[in-house]
Amino acid sequence: MRRAPVFLLLLGLAACGSSELPSPTDPDELIVFEGVSAVSTSELLELVSRDLERHDDTAAPGALEDAAYRIQYRYRLAGYDRVTVTSRQQGKKLIFRVDEGARLLLAQVHFDGATVFKSDELSRLVPSRFLGTLPPYSQRAVTLMEESIVAAYRDRGYLDIAVTHRTAVQEGWKDRMVVWFRIQEGNPHLVTEIRGLPSDTALEEKTRVFLGKPYTPGTPEALEASIVDFYRENGHPFATARVKQKVDHPTGSVALEVELRQGPHAAIQQATISGAVWTRERFILERAGLKRGEEYRMSDLRHAEERLMATAIFKRVRVSPSPTPEETVTLPVEIEVEEREGGEASLRGGYGSFEGPRLGADLTGVNIWGGAESLRVGGNISKTGYRGDTELGVPYLFGTDLRLGLSAYYESREYPSFDAISRGGVVSFSYPFFEMFTGTVGVRHANIITSNVDPSVPPGDLLDFNYTALFVSPTLDLRDNPLNPTRGMLLTAEVAYTPSAALSDIQFWSASGRFSYFFSFPGSIVFATSFQGGVIGPFGETNEIPIALREFAGGTNTVRGFKFESIGPKVNGEPTGGQVFLALQSEIRVPLVGDLQGAVFSDQGGVWFDRTRVDLADIRYSVGVGLRFVTPAGALAADVGWNPHTLQGEHPVEFHLSVGFPF
Repeated sequence: MRRAPVFLLLLGLAACGSSELPSPTDPDELIVFEGVSAVSTSELLELVSRDLERHDDTAAPGALEDAAYRIQYRYRLAGYDRVTVTSRQQGKKLIFRVDEGARLLLAQVHFDGATVFKSDELSRLVPSRFLGTLPPYSQRAVTLMEESIVAAYRDRGYLDIAVTHRTAVQEGWKDRMVVWFRIQEGNPHLVTEIRGLPSDTALEEKTRVFLGKPYTPGTPEALEASIVDFYRENGHPFATARVKQKVDHPTGSVALEVELRQGPHAAIQQATISGAVWTRERFILERAGLKRGEEYRMSDLRHAEERLMATAIFKRVRVSPSPTPEETVTLPVEIEVEEREGGEASLRGGYGSFEGPRLGADLTGVNIWGGAESLRVGGNISKTGYRGDTELGVPYLFGTDLRLGLSAYYESREYPSFDAISRGGVVSFSYPFFEMFTGTVGVRHANIITSNVDPSVPPGDLLDFNYTALFVSPTLDLRDNPLNPTRGMLLTAEVAYTPSAALSDIQFWSASGRFSYFFSFPGSIVFATSFQGGVIGPFGETNEIPIALREFAGGTNTVRGFKFESIGPKVNGEPTGGQVFLALQSEIRVPLVGDLQGAVFSDQGGVWFDRTRVDLADIRYSVGVGLRFVTPAGALAADVGWNPHTLQGEHPVEFHLSVGFPF
């Protein structure tokens, strides 16, 4: 009678959970593990299942021997180095006899003869304790340590390294082993000569770094890659190099002989594009920057990939030379792209200490004209008001890195001491002068209608007015991650002024900026600090800045122990705002569990009505704690700020929720 499939036996074992289990299709057929206590029967069955299936199909005796070896190897890795496993077949029974023996632990490791490495350096190659428990001992573990020692020495040029070992039971213990490694270091081997290279100053300069350095097993491949990269970077896409070593053991010198095949010198012929559906081919070619007739350089192809990926309209970009006979002197290039989705709709929610719950929605289209353009229409609503806006971005204007931005908005909102309806727009031009530095210039126009100002609060020259202002805004971003920075700095600033009384009902100048710095400590602890400030002043026929344009402070992004815009001079409990504000925020972010972080912070800030009468003694401060849950789209932050010196109308504790880090 044919044996039942082994996987049915496994199901029977899982159902019963004993060491002798009948097959569900044949009660007389059994798999038996005798003497097993240290390892679960289910684990052993899973370990040898393929061998048992092979035995079930072919009745090959070697299958049971292989299964016994696997069981034995599993025990030895766990420290049962004296285990023996035998197998036999008794009728329909498959029987494995396991003599486990004592479990051995690795108590001590000694290194004799080591001078190149210190003992503590070699000790890092030894399995470490876990929660104070000694690691298991096995001959396999000793062999791996021996191989690691040899590899460490050869990485420093000691090709003749020889390592032997001996073991003994630790005195006073039956289950603890001591290992002694005997190291014969030999002489270090250095690269003294590179032969077979043509006379080329630039190539000699590139390969000179190998001379005088230790010869390691990876040296030939590293030299080959360096030579091939040099030629592919200088118009030879089919260059190949093979390196052979000649070792002089008595002197420790190694000569490297290079077999070089340069291949023909090639220039870029043309670029063919595949995968583009919405994107204009001309735009792809412009951004790739590969020009016909230019010398072939591998770095140009990689740079083309980076430039195309930076447009943010492709999921994947691959730029590679087309297959072609090596005799060619002109090389076609293939540009393969995979475009991102052309648009998306999103809902967003949040909570602010002043505005309460808020809900927003956006419709976004990208690559709308085939040149990485973007269009967004969105808005949000909360208990304090609503806002609708639209933005159009046209990057790479005239085939350059110049970006045109157009935006318009309409907003109706209640502020702590006034209400405002505003509408307007911005036209801006941005240019990345360096990878991390961007400059922006533009024109901002707004119409503002202000109402519900407390009669005692000075409203400024006008409640309802128009203005048109020119502005300049540089940005220096050296952060490692814009959404979850752990080190680096961010500097932003803006200077604006109204150039003509014919275009504005009021005249003013303003300057503002923010400097943020992030420093990473061991254990993923991050110290973050941010200093910001702003000043606005009237000129011409304007005597006093309208309340809708004044500076305010207090809340999530300035001083978290206070309500939104509640710091500074007040009249009848209502903040008046001012011409100057300063704020300093600092916090320490500590990882807790997974993506959850804890924070301890301290904030200081102040507002002054007259920019010529700034008294730093008026600065208010708060301290507090918070939680941050980091997601790929940014952080969700909750902060509790404590105001140790409350004034009339202020609360000692304020709670803030925000999307994104406070700074």
